[in-house]
Amino acid sequence: MLIGALLDLYKAQVTRQKLEIWAPDAEFETIFGKAVGRKQVEAQWWAMDKMMEDVRVLRHKVLRNDERGFELELEVRYVVKGVGASYVVESVVEVEVDESGEKVSRCVDKWKGGESHSRILEVSRRGWRCDKGGLLTMNRLLRERRQL
Repeated sequence: MLIGALLDLYKAQVTRQKLEIWAPDAEFETIFGKAVGRKQVEAQWWAMDKMMEDVRVLRHKVLRNDERGFELELEVRYVVKGVGASYVVESVVEVEVDESGEKVSRCVDKWKGGESHSRILEVSRRGWRCDKGGLLTMNRLLRERRQL
């Protein structure tokens, strides 16, 4: 269930039900930054859903799946709204689960390729910032996007 729900989130198929996989004190770390607490983690997924015109998981492979968590290898294509640029990103996602094994307590998404994805990183970083309450700064992204 957790793997399927997480893959759906990576496809930008974000729903409240799918976001219930996160523990209240969950951590989600990507190249964009670190979200701590369910509210901030959820804000990251809602932001992707709003910022991307299209997101497709082109390939996924389960590298590990045990009582402590799981590890996925992903290849995802992102099309940024308003920019139209398409990026394919490969990453390894390491997931730790809580004691019950039913909630994600920590997720680290490690992009492969380093700086080769710097353009999507820069565009996305501007819009994925959250304040302490988990609110997105999308208006700033839209203003800055016009200047790119």
